[in-house]
Amino acid sequence: MKSKTKSTYLNPSGKKQIKTNPREYRGNDDYIKHILPSDTRKLIEKQIESIDNYALKLNKVSPFDSKDKKFKFFEMDKKNVLINIKPNFSGINFLALSERQKDSLKNSGLTIKQTTYSIDWKLAIGLGNESVYETAIALHHIYGIPYISGSALKGIIRSYVILENFSKKENGNIDLKNAENNALKDQGFCDIFGCPKESFYGESRQGKVIFFDALPLSCPKIKPEIMNPHFAEYYSDNSNTVPPADYHDPKPIFFLVVKDTEFEFAVGAKDTNVLSIAYEWMNKALKEHGIGAKTSVGYGYFK
Repeated sequence: MKSKTKSTYLNPSGKKQIKTNPREYRGNDDYIKHILPSDTRKLIEKQIESIDNYALKLNKVSPFDSKDKKFKFFEMDKKNVLINIKPNFSGINFLALSERQKDSLKNSGLTIKQTTYSIDWKLAIGLGNESVYETAIALHHIYGIPYISGSALKGIIRSYVILENFSKKENGNIDLKNAENNALKDQGFCDIFGCPKESFYGESRQGKVIFFDALPLSCPKIKPEIMNPHFAEYYSDNSNTVPPADYHDPKPIFFLVVKDTEFEFAVGAKDTNVLSIAYEWMNKALKEHGIGAKTSVGYGYFK
């Protein structure tokens, strides 16, 4: 007869629980526990709440609900909050981070243009990133703070320029299918963003403008939000037999947003002419196009 292998888990209070079957566990925290390697568990079992890097706390010490078989960063019933992984940025000097980045940019050999914007309402950045949760948030891999990567900034500006400047036909109609091809025929567009072989220059070229990561200037406010799809069974049905009917139960999905936070944006180039154009486009894109997910309902705009 085979013996049962014991597994050790941590519940959110940091107490050790030993069981032979995770699905049969009934504790004070109702199925919620942390699943960790044994050596990691020995080091942090009494210090989980004191982890100061939010990226590590959120993504590496993730609470697991063995009843629903899901990792969860936020959970509540009708009355109480059961899980809430809160950030603690009190030990981070955001102004010092800003000054360090400015010093780095000064020594880059580029002409730099910088500006500060605050979130107009809410920002959902990195929502679709790879994660053990159903949703994600973009967090700096060193500091654990929410940030906007330079590649994301470049992407939204590029998308904005294509949509605004190269998608309209002479008769005023919108042609999104050929908009990018139209943009790649423009020298200024290729100079700023770079281009493949099939473009104005007839060869692959790197863009002349560098878009830098945007870091918060003050302690970010991160809050859980909820989206409530009503037709989850319809969307997940592979047999095409389930209709999108009103009798389906809604499936609430939590995601994290950033609020009431200022970010510092920077672009750099050796060519001051293309830099001025890119800087102007960046300002318009931040105010009119938005960054991140759910921009169609007001998220991601800056002021």
